[in-house]
Amino acid sequence: MFENIRQISLINKIFNVQRSEWPKIILSSAIKLFYKLAFVIAWTVIVTIFLSDFGVKNLPLLFVVNAGFTILGSFFFSTCLDWMRRENIFLGMIFASGLLLFLALSFLDTSGMLFFGVLLFVEAFLMVHFKILVNGFIEELFTPVESERTFPLIEGAETIGGIIAGVLIVFLSSEIAVYNFIYLWIGALFLIVPCLFIQGNIVKKISAMEGEENHHKERKKLGFLTLLKKVKSEDFKNEHRVFVQGLVLIVLFQWLLFNLLEFQYTIAIYNNVSDVVLEAGSGFEHAFVHDLGALFIFFSVSALLVQLFVGSRLINSLGVIGSMLLHPILTLLSLIGLMFSFSFKTAVLAKNNFTISSIIHTNAYHSAYYAIGEEYREHIRELLEGIVRPIGALIGTVGVILMQVFFSGEGLVFVVNLMMIISALFMIYIAYVQRDKYTDSAIIDLLNSKEKIVRFNAIDILAQKGHKKTNKVLEDVLLDMKESISIKVRILNALGELHEVDSLDAIVKCLGHRNSAIRLNAVESLFKFSSLRQVSRKNLYQKYIVVQALKALYKNETRRNIRAKVLELLSFISSVSNLEFLLEILRNEKGDTRDDVIMALGNYKNELIVKILKPYLNFSSPQTRIFAAIAIGRIDRYKKKSIQLVDEFLDSGCHEKILLGLYAVGELEIRSRRDLCNEFVNTKHKDVKMYAAVALAKMGFNESVAPIVSLLFSGDSVLSGNLKRLLKDINVRIYKNIDKIVKYGVNEKIEDFLDKNESSLTLENLE
Repeated sequence: MFENIRQISLINKIFNVQRSEWPKIILSSAIKLFYKLAFVIAWTVIVTIFLSDFGVKNLPLLFVVNAGFTILGSFFFSTCLDWMRRENIFLGMIFASGLLLFLALSFLDTSGMLFFGVLLFVEAFLMVHFKILVNGFIEELFTPVESERTFPLIEGAETIGGIIAGVLIVFLSSEIAVYNFIYLWIGALFLIVPCLFIQGNIVKKISAMEGEENHHKERKKLGFLTLLKKVKSEDFKNEHRVFVQGLVLIVLFQWLLFNLLEFQYTIAIYNNVSDVVLEAGSGFEHAFVHDLGALFIFFSVSALLVQLFVGSRLINSLGVIGSMLLHPILTLLSLIGLMFSFSFKTAVLAKNNFTISSIIHTNAYHSAYYAIGEEYREHIRELLEGIVRPIGALIGTVGVILMQVFFSGEGLVFVVNLMMIISALFMIYIAYVQRDKYTDSAIIDLLNSKEKIVRFNAIDILAQKGHKKTNKVLEDVLLDMKESISIKVRILNALGELHEVDSLDAIVKCLGHRNSAIRLNAVESLFKFSSLRQVSRKNLYQKYIVVQALKALYKNETRRNIRAKVLELLSFISSVSNLEFLLEILRNEKGDTRDDVIMALGNYKNELIVKILKPYLNFSSPQTRIFAAIAIGRIDRYKKKSIQLVDEFLDSGCHEKILLGLYAVGELEIRSRRDLCNEFVNTKHKDVKMYAAVALAKMGFNESVAPIVSLLFSGDSVLSGNLKRLLKDINVRIYKNIDKIVKYGVNEKIEDFLDKNESSLTLENLE
């Protein structure tokens, strides 16, 4: 099962993706890429032909008709969702688009209006809704956690499709007539067909595991009008309804703003191209198509760079709503520049800033869907992107048409710019208000839902940056005596990620919980509070409370792993009383407890403490000697002496000493002993193999992954349990790689189990 594990871990390291996700990612990316290729060519052809035949003054009319076709498509396809398989809808849309485009070409010489009308119908009625449905289809292939990692990669494929389209347009613009690009449009669409067939096989496999057929039956007969009635019912919680209303306004103003900016941007290109044509005498259509293609390459490359290097980091640091706020703020700054100086350069700059910031906005916007009940998501997406989006475009376009009645020339440019600035300000305000609605939606799921996966999702949302006053809610659930252990553990991890000082009291109370998992996770949560490690008078009383609670836990705790964690944490919270407490334990305790405190004292990295620990290098207990060597070796000048003792243990031939020596190699990260560890990895003794692999993992070497995964799946529960405890202290990158591969292995074992049992068995009806 893991024969190519080293190569897999390298790919995972680069792309942060599990092996089991690659088929879904590759095919989803291919669909997105070919779609974007077709759409960019389609829109370029439509805009070019329209401007050539009707002129730039009539451009708002194009936007109006385009929005109208999109709205009609929403009512049609939202109904189709309930009585046709989605895969059949996709294939029908592609083949219908191909036939209509060939039909349009037959009208080229007989009816220019009919030719153009068919092109616009295919783009707005069929292609726009193809993307809406595909987005929902792809979202269902991944869990919320998977989506955070995989969606930026899939969206990147769409951006690459745009770059390819731009390159084709630039290089072919002077070679072929504009209408011949329609053949490329058709070709790109039909490249999606084989991807859909392959994707269908993957979906069948997922459906077999998740009982998707039953799920589908439950959702039948939920057309668009039925959905609107259901949204008004009590089934759709008020907090969710209010949150969706906020999304409606955000989408409305975003596309109102987009259409206004598209109008200004197209005018700027039109004027620039017209000047070039007048000077050079070249054809308008060829020059316009060339410029559109070249600029689209520029925008797409900028967007791709943001996706690869900035997007996920910004979303993690700003949170979902904070990332959605970034888009209108950056757009507003660009529009202010456009207001003072309207030119080709400032229009292109504003369009580029809008495009790259909308990448971050889009990823955050799709993440926000997880705050909505799963049974509503697909139809609400259809509502937002199929109805609200074109309505926003219509409002913006009608506004331009009305402004053209009263203004012209520079006056029209000024008024449109002013309208864009007002729209951006409204969007900023709505997105800011939406933050509380997003929070309330997650809180209601956490407090009222009976489904654990929904509550987990709510906790993950509340653990994101940007929420206000969520800690109190999380703390109340954490301290609820009736709450399940798994929910409490999840909340402790979330509070650790948020590391708000106000949460310390609730975490401290969990240190006295009767369940050992709660106590352990409470200690591990405290490790994430950087304020506890800082030498400062700030939050001094909270630190005192934490320290006293940790000392009390140490005295009452029976589990060695928790006691060791407590000692380690106390050594990081610098204070004289903590050091005194540790030294007292060292004087009075023996055996494992003494060894754990020796390790904790090593975290001080102090010369005077080294003098206290040196005598333990000559103790009779091998464990005490090696722990003292590790503690002392944390100071560079003593590391050589520690390595000498480690080598003595590794060469001793004693099984116990070899294990302790390998443990020390990992703790001190003695990278020069890498080859020796690899030799021990191939031994027949599983425990030696385990310690050697963990040592390699602590040093960050990829060859540790394969043996660790094989040991986890060895079937030895005692060995596996010990290994899991050791893995908590390894290199973070290696840990993530192991985690991904283990999840894949678990999925594969579940599939094998289901295949060997009756065909009707699904995960839903397992005990």
